[in-house]
Amino acid sequence: MNNINAINNIIKEHGWEYLTDEQKIIKAKDIWYRKIRKVSDDFENDRDGFVEWYLSHKKRVCHCCGVSEDDVRRYFYNNKDNKKITRNGKRGYMLEIDKENNFISEKPYNKGNMFLLCYVCNNAKSNFINNYDDFKPISDGIKVFWDKELKKQNTYGR
Repeated sequence: MNNINAINNIIKEHGWEYLTDEQKIIKAKDIWYRKIRKVSDDFENDRDGFVEWYLSHKKRVCHCCGVSEDDVRRYFYNNKDNKKITRNGKRGYMLEIDKENNFISEKPYNKGNMFLLCYVCNNAKSNFINNYDDFKPISDGIKVFWDKELKKQNTYGR
């Protein structure tokens, strides 16, 4: 996976849509290898199934607040000098995979329980809130945050 650093740089600078289909597959395989195979009953031995699930999300928006991955990427790229907000530049540029119900099994990252979330929603929900209905008042506030921040940067919806 020596291509992964180059792929991550493309994502940070230009966005998911600038990746070739082959690069998207490599990125999805990397996510499966680093995380999903260890925490999913459904995808533990099914890398191709996970890649198919991950790539099926053509409309890349946060499941909770609705911010687009492209707007998130622009926001964090424009604030890349502030390493605190992106955990040293490693998070924030892409939507992250979250599990809605933390307690369904020892390995809760399974079909029907995994969703794409922005970095802000994923951090705010953490493992403390167990379902998205309970999280809705918080995600509504995060949507207000994104609207305000993206308008300030004049990058909203581009």
